[in-house]
Amino acid sequence: MPTTGHIGRIAVVGESSIGSGVRRIDALVGDGAYGYQAKEHALVSQLSTMVGGRPEDPPERVEGLMTRLKDAEKRLAAAEQAALAARTADIVSDAVRVGEVRLASANLGSVGSADAVRSLALDARSRLGDLEPAVVAVGAVLNSRPVVVVATNGGARDQGIRAGALVRTAAQALGGGGGGKDDLAQGGGQNPEALGEALRPSPTRSRPDSATSPRTLSRSRDRLISPTGSGRLPDRSATRLRRRKRHVLVSLVAIRTRSRLFLW
Repeated sequence: MPTTGHIGRIAVVGESSIGSGVRRIDALVGDGAYGYQAKEHALVSQLSTMVGGRPEDPPERVEGLMTRLKDAEKRLAAAEQAALAARTADIVSDAVRVGEVRLASANLGSVGSADAVRSLALDARSRLGDLEPAVVAVGAVLNSRPVVVVATNGGARDQGIRAGALVRTAAQALGGGGGGKDDLAQGGGQNPEALGEALRPSPTRSRPDSATSPRTLSRSRDRLISPTGSGRLPDRSATRLRRRKRHVLVSLVAIRTRSRLFLW
C-alpha cells in the first residue's frame, strides 16, 4: 500500500488472546468492510421493524421481550405442575397389587421438566403412606426423550426393593440407563414408544421368582437372614446339608437293623 488511505474503511469483527500480553484483532478492510457494515445496517433495520420502534430501540425492546418470555415460561411450568398434581389422586387410586407391594404407575405423556415428574412421584408416595410396602413408577417424555422416576417407601425398602435397581430395569427397556438412591431414582432412554412397556408390570415380573418382583429383589438378603433375624445357609448349602442328614439317617437305620438281626 502506498498510503494508508488506499486501505479504506476498517471493520473490526473479532478480538481474542493468543498469548500472555498479546491480542489478536480480526478486521475487514476495503470492500469487505463496506459489505459487512451494509449487512449490519440491514439487520438492524429488519429487527427494528419486527419489534417496532427506531433503529436505536431494539436493545430495550428485546430485553423486554425476553423478560416477558421468562415470566410466561414460569407461569406455564406452574400450570403444568398444578395439572400433574391434580392427576396424583387418580394415580394413587389406580394402584395395583404386585405380590405384597402396591404399585402406582402412570405415563404422564409430554412434560416440560423432569422436576415436575419427580414432584408427582414424591407426592404419590406420600399419599400411599407407610402402612404397607409401596412403589411409585411414573414416566414422561421430555424433549422427545423418555424419562422414568421411581420412588419407594420404607416398607418396600425393608423388603429389599430399591428404586435405583427398578429404574435401571425400566431404563433398559427404553434403551438407556439410570440410577439413584434407594428411595428415589431417575432414568431415561432413547425410545419414547417403549415407555408404556417399561412401566407395565408383566406376568414375569409378577411371579415370585421374577427378577423384578419384590421377593426376588430381596432374595439375596433373605438367603442370609431369616425372618426372625437368625442366620441361615444359602439354598445350595442347605440342600447339601439335607442330603447328608438323609444319608446319615439311612445309615443309622441300617445299623439298627443289623444289630437286631444279630441279637435275634
